[in-house]
Amino acid sequence: MSTFPHPYRAFTAFLGTSFAAGPPPRRQFLPAEFRETLLAGAGERLPLLDAPVLDWELAERVHDADYLRRWRAGEVTRAEERALGFAWSPAVVERGLASSGATLAATQDALALGLGINLGGGTHHAYRAHAEGFSFLNDVAISAQWLLNEGRATRIAIVDLDVHQGNGTASIFAAEPRVFTVSVHGANNYPFQKEISGLDVALPDGTSDAAYLATLQDSVFSALHAFAPDFVFYLAGADVLEGDQLGRLALTPAGVRERDDQLCRWAALRGIPLVLVMAGGYNTSPQTLIAARLGTLEAALESRIIHPLLQEVVNSLQEDQVQLSAEVAQLLFEDATDWISHGEYGLALQMLTDRIEDMELLFTASWWRRSLKLAELLGVHERVSVTYEYLAQAGLIAPEQ
Repeated sequence: MSTFPHPYRAFTAFLGTSFAAGPPPRRQFLPAEFRETLLAGAGERLPLLDAPVLDWELAERVHDADYLRRWRAGEVTRAEERALGFAWSPAVVERGLASSGATLAATQDALALGLGINLGGGTHHAYRAHAEGFSFLNDVAISAQWLLNEGRATRIAIVDLDVHQGNGTASIFAAEPRVFTVSVHGANNYPFQKEISGLDVALPDGTSDAAYLATLQDSVFSALHAFAPDFVFYLAGADVLEGDQLGRLALTPAGVRERDDQLCRWAALRGIPLVLVMAGGYNTSPQTLIAARLGTLEAALESRIIHPLLQEVVNSLQEDQVQLSAEVAQLLFEDATDWISHGEYGLALQMLTDRIEDMELLFTASWWRRSLKLAELLGVHERVSVTYEYLAQAGLIAPEQ
């Protein structure tokens, strides 16, 4: 079994029998052969666990009991199937329960570890008593209600960056002041009758990276700061990408990665537990969609692994240094933290290493142990190892105690 330099993991319904039973229910969904590619790529980054099945009792805390009874029994009308987007089947019910169970398991991970991941989920169009838009159970709403009922969170932000408005979620929590719903979506896209979220930002067709990222800074982060959540759900829809079959925006892969970096770092820097769910993605290029999904995973992991470790390395400049004035230490600290704030982890570490070479500073071995661990995570271990050996041979690193 592979080992990972972090405690995080992802739950997914894709490993279960309900997905193995046949092809996706819609042609726009990721084909089964590419789903295996996604799972393989994700499995290189963190352990993948089969989704636990949600208890119906937990679903009833959000959804109408008779509605759930009819869906369990298959007593749904053709109109309800059209609203859902495909025909009822036992596999549809199994997938809904598994997806919701994965989000609940990720929520429990976030409470314990700071980050929880569902490699799927984000069925935000499900209302309390009717299904819409590929959603018959609202997985995030169920987990958010569980947090409230269990007293594990009191101010929950649901940040929905799928290209389609999270209408079901907005409706479910419309009268719940402890839940703040945020939706950044296409103005001219489904659902055409939109609900009122805590914050709605409707974007025009063709919105590109710069305008989208400006929206995050100008609207989303200021609203989150004002609400001050103690728990965040992040619906990281990849359907904002140019080329999506059901989206009308025009973000590049780099823009989506920057979006993910900013949102994940925002929560990590404040020590707020975050649950990541993938939400929509229907790109004409399966390879582009898979790369975006894996980039989203990397953004979440880096926000919780690399950033804190680099912060520790930088902070230790002022603790472990032997021949470094307070003024120079402060300059190094400010430069490195500026890189950190922009997510440039590798550049920050390289800058520190270059300064150490240039200034011939003497640091304790504990500082370098942390640096080498960080470098390994960053994939620049060889560069830092060579620098370490050079400084050791020159007698510029204090021996281990």
